Amino acid sequence: MAKKNSKLLLAVDVTMDEARMALAQRAGARWRAIWSEATPLESQGEKAVERKEALRAALVRAKERCGRTTPLVYAALPKDIVFMRMVDAPKVRRRRDLRGILQLRAAQEIPYFSEQDVHWDYEVLPGYESDAALRVVISAVRRDALERYLEDFAAVGLKPAVVD
Repeated sequence: MAKKNSKLLLAVDVTMDEARMALAQRAGARWRAIWSEATPLESQGEKAVERKEALRAALVRAKERCGRTTPLVYAALPKDIVFMRMVDAPKVRRRRDLRGILQLRAAQEIPYFSEQDVHWDYEVLPGYESDAALRVVISAVRRDALERYLEDFAAVGLKPAVVD
């Protein structure tokens, strides 16, 4: 996996219809876009195999653009496989306590929630705090869908540092 101080950043956004990629290079404290590409993807019926092949070919092209440098990879999951819910949660002192509270809330909010079947996380939204409550976004994805998505990256030798 690339180091956090990598000089290259590859951002990948896969939707049902296309894969959008952008490569940026660090220039001091700034990033400069050096390449981008959008690849159409088919997702219906027999086209699913072609879709996987098209996505992997696009990832190979992106990797080739990096040359010998391993990029820091940020990948965005297709929105159709992610479940998101905005909830209010009580303010607590320790993040571990908040995670426990949100785990119970996730079990109520997420269909077919099971720690074995679903990968979930949360993010506290800044600016939405009151004295007693936090506004939080809970997101979840089925583990099998996440693994299928990450297989395409692994097949071409890329490992996302961030999956959003």
